[in-house]
Amino acid sequence: SLKRINLYDSTSGKCLYEKRFAGNEEGAPSAGIGSFVSVLYQFAREVDYGSISRVMYDGGDRRGPADSPHANGPGPEMVTERRDGVIISVFHCSFDHTLVRRFAHHTLNEFLLHHKQPQAGKEGEVVECSAFEAFLESTLAEAQ
Repeated sequence: SLKRINLYDSTSGKCLYEKRFAGNEEGAPSAGIGSFVSVLYQFAREVDYGSISRVMYDGGDRRGPADSPHANGPGPEMVTERRDGVIISVFHCSFDHTLVRRFAHHTLNEFLLHHKQPQAGKEGEVVECSAFEAFLESTLAEAQ
C-alpha cells in the first residue's frame, strides 16, 4: 500500500507537495523527510555517482507490537527520483518497486510539466494543487 508521496525542491529542501494515505497520517514531518532524502543524495554523490532510486527499510521495530504491519515481513520502501530541481519520494509497502518507480517517474513528469511554476523570489511553488490532486487520484485509480 502507498504510505506517502512527497515532492521537494532539491536545493532548499522545501516541501512542494505532500500526500499521506489513510493509516499513515502520523509520522515524520515533511521537512524532516526532505532533509533525510537530501542527505542520502549527498552521501551517494560522495561515495558514487550521486544517484539513489530506492531505500529499503528493515521489517519494523522488533520491540513494537506483534501486530505491527511489518513485524514479520519486509519493511517499507522509499522510491525516489531527482530531476530538474525536484525530488519525489514515494513510501510504500507490498508493491512491486518497479511499478512504484514508474509511478514516481510519471508523477514527477506531470508535476514538472504542469504544476511547478517558478515565481520571482520563490523556488517552484505548486500551482493548481487541486489539478495535481485530480491527476494523482486518476493515476492511482487506473493502477488498481
